[in-house]
Amino acid sequence: MTDLGSDNPRGPIEENPASSLGRSAPSAAEQHTHAATVVQLPGNDKLLCGIILGVIAFWLFAQTTLNIGPDMGKELKIGASTMNTAVAITALFSGVFIVVMGGVADRVGRVRIVSIGFYLSIVGSLLVGVAPSGTMASAYLLTGRILQGLSGACIIPGGKGVISYDPFLLRRMVMQSPL
Repeated sequence: MTDLGSDNPRGPIEENPASSLGRSAPSAAEQHTHAATVVQLPGNDKLLCGIILGVIAFWLFAQTTLNIGPDMGKELKIGASTMNTAVAITALFSGVFIVVMGGVADRVGRVRIVSIGFYLSIVGSLLVGVAPSGTMASAYLLTGRILQGLSGACIIPGGKGVISYDPFLLRRMVMQSPL
């Protein structure tokens, strides 16, 4: 025991031989409490999973047309220049509107903009999928690809904002990371 004199209102301090800092060792109850503490974060991973799957779906649909463009053009009876436009227009609309939609998401609500992005993706994909062969094919295809680009412009900044803003969601994402 070390006596720090009469100035110490707590009295003498017991030194722990294992501690060089002169602090007292925790009691058995305190050690048990610290060992049994498990961090349980509120919520679940549905939102995180939805955002990740939405971004993956956007890029899969955006890039798939690049690979199957020539075959799609032949089947829909569309020229090569229109197919090149259909391939590029998704990335163009996504790139142009990504900053705009990020600002809108900050004002209107991030989850709302991500939801709108999912709906745009569904409608755009349906338009591309049901595009008829012939004269209306280019209108269906280009409109669907524009909607897919706008969906990416909604999902990517809105999703990042949701993940960055919600500390529990960010912690769950980091804690579950394989890295």
